[in-house]
Amino acid sequence: MAGLDCVEYWDGASESEQIVARAALEQWDAIYIDTTHQYEQTCKEIALYTALAQPQTIIMFHDASTHAQTLDLGGQGGVKRAFTEF
Repeated sequence: MAGLDCVEYWDGASESEQIVARAALEQWDAIYIDTTHQYEQTCKEIALYTALAQPQTIIMFHDASTHAQTLDLGGQGGVKRAFTEF
Protein backbone atom coordinates (compact mmCIF):
# COMPACT_ATOMS: atom_id res chain seq x y z
CA MET A 1 0.00 0.00 0.00
CA ALA A 2 1.49 3.34 -1.02
CA GLY A 3 2.82 5.39 1.86
CA LEU A 4 2.41 2.63 4.43
CA ASP A 5 5.54 0.65 3.69
CA CYS A 6 6.99 1.78 7.01
CA VAL A 7 3.99 0.68 9.12
CA GLU A 8 4.29 -2.62 10.94
CA TYR A 9 1.66 -4.61 12.82
CA TRP A 10 2.91 -6.87 15.57
CA ASP A 11 0.59 -9.43 17.10
CA GLY A 12 1.07 -9.87 20.83
CA ALA A 13 0.61 -8.24 24.20
CA SER A 14 2.31 -4.85 24.21
CA GLU A 15 3.86 -5.45 27.62
CA SER A 16 5.26 -8.89 26.78
CA GLU A 17 9.03 -9.24 26.99
CA GLN A 18 9.23 -10.33 23.34
CA ILE A 19 7.35 -7.31 22.01
CA VAL A 20 9.22 -4.80 24.20
CA ALA A 21 12.58 -6.34 23.26
CA ARG A 22 11.69 -6.19 19.58
CA ALA A 23 10.52 -2.58 19.86
CA ALA A 24 13.76 -1.61 21.63
CA LEU A 25 15.73 -2.60 18.51
CA GLU A 26 14.16 0.22 16.47
CA GLN A 27 14.06 4.01 16.46
CA TRP A 28 10.49 5.25 16.23
CA ASP A 29 9.09 8.29 14.45
CA ALA A 30 5.63 7.49 15.82
CA ILE A 31 4.20 5.22 18.50
CA TYR A 32 0.50 4.40 18.61
CA ILE A 33 -0.77 3.13 21.97
CA ASP A 34 -4.04 1.21 21.62
CA THR A 35 -4.20 -0.28 25.07
CA THR A 36 -6.92 -1.79 27.20
CA HIS A 37 -9.15 0.93 28.57
CA GLN A 38 -7.82 0.45 32.09
CA TYR A 39 -5.89 3.31 33.71
CA GLU A 40 -3.12 1.23 35.31
CA GLN A 41 -2.46 -0.83 32.18
CA THR A 42 -2.26 2.34 30.12
CA CYS A 43 0.24 3.85 32.57
CA LYS A 44 2.43 0.74 32.24
CA GLU A 45 2.37 0.97 28.45
CA ILE A 46 3.14 4.69 28.50
CA ALA A 47 6.18 4.02 30.70
CA LEU A 48 7.39 1.17 28.48
CA TYR A 49 7.04 2.97 25.18
CA THR A 50 8.01 6.53 26.11
CA ALA A 51 11.34 5.04 27.21
CA LEU A 52 11.83 4.04 23.55
CA ALA A 53 10.85 7.42 22.13
CA GLN A 54 13.24 9.89 20.58
CA PRO A 55 12.79 13.66 21.13
CA GLN A 56 10.94 13.94 17.79
CA THR A 57 8.75 10.85 18.28
CA ILE A 58 5.01 11.41 18.01
CA ILE A 59 3.02 9.38 20.55
CA MET A 60 -0.66 8.80 19.81
CA PHE A 61 -3.34 7.29 22.02
CA HIS A 62 -6.54 5.47 21.13
CA ASP A 63 -9.64 6.05 23.27
CA ALA A 64 -8.33 9.09 25.14
CA SER A 65 -11.69 10.90 25.10
CA THR A 66 -13.92 11.82 28.00
CA HIS A 67 -16.50 9.31 26.77
CA ALA A 68 -13.90 6.53 26.68
CA GLN A 69 -13.26 7.04 30.40
CA THR A 70 -16.46 5.10 30.97
CA LEU A 71 -14.79 2.04 29.42
CA ASP A 72 -12.38 1.79 32.37
CA LEU A 73 -14.08 -0.93 34.40
CA GLY A 74 -12.13 0.08 37.50
CA GLY A 75 -13.51 3.61 37.32
CA GLN A 76 -10.04 5.16 37.52
CA GLY A 77 -10.27 7.41 34.48
CA GLY A 78 -8.84 5.12 31.82
CA VAL A 79 -6.68 6.25 28.93
CA LYS A 80 -7.71 9.89 29.26
CA ARG A 81 -6.46 10.14 32.84
CA ALA A 82 -3.22 8.31 32.02
CA PHE A 83 -2.67 10.54 28.98
CA THR A 84 -3.43 13.70 30.95
CA GLU A 85 -1.00 12.73 33.71
CA PHE A 86 1.64 11.85 31.13
